[in-house]
Formats: sequence, structure tokens, C-alpha cells
Amino acid sequence: MEPSLYEPLDHRATGGCAIVCATWRRPGPGLGRDIFSQVLEVKFTVYFCLIGIGEALSEVPRAALASEPSIPWGSIIGMRNRLLHAYWRIDDEIVYEVATLELPAVGTALDRMIRNFKAT
Repeated sequence: MEPSLYEPLDHRATGGCAIVCATWRRPGPGLGRDIFSQVLEVKFTVYFCLIGIGEALSEVPRAALASEPSIPWGSIIGMRNRLLHAYWRIDDEIVYEVATLELPAVGTALDRMIRNFKAT
């Protein structure tokens, strides 16, 4: 894959995953569901990172994304669209679950894809 095609993954998508995942791995109390719900800065940071991840993925060829079929790439891009264009329909419970349970696997898949593409 040409460098220009994996750049969105390398810089924006993996960076967004790292920021969101680090938020929940920080030491100290309270970075759970209640903080996500009550502290707008935390919630909007997660939204912003998910938007960046979805935008970056929308620039990656589908054939490249197909190399990691266990990740629902279309749903990630769709979440970006909802966060940007239908924000009044955001289900914070779903956003929280994605950020805490699913995003680490997405980050791992992105890292693997980038390593494979750089090796070819």
C-alpha cells in the first residue's frame, strides 16, 4: 500500500484510539461511566476522537480494511456520521461501550494493518 493510503490510519485513526483508550487506563478513581456521563469535556473528547477515527477510515480503501474482517469498519464510519450529522440521536450508552470495550481491539487491528502495509 502506498504511504499516502495508510497515513490516515497511522496518524489520525491510531492516535484517536490511543487518546480514548488512555482516558480509561489512567490511574485514579472515577474514569468510568459516571464521569463519561457527567463531565462534558470527557464525553466530547471521546466524540472528537471517534469522529477522527471514522473520518480517517473513510479515506482507506475497502480492500485494505478487508484485511481485518473482524472489525466492523462500516459501523465505525457510521458512528462518525451520526456524531457529526445526527448528534441529537447519539446514544451515550453505545458510545461508552464502544470506547471502553471495542476500541482497544480496533487500535490493535489498526496497528497490525499499518505494520503489514509498511512491510510490503
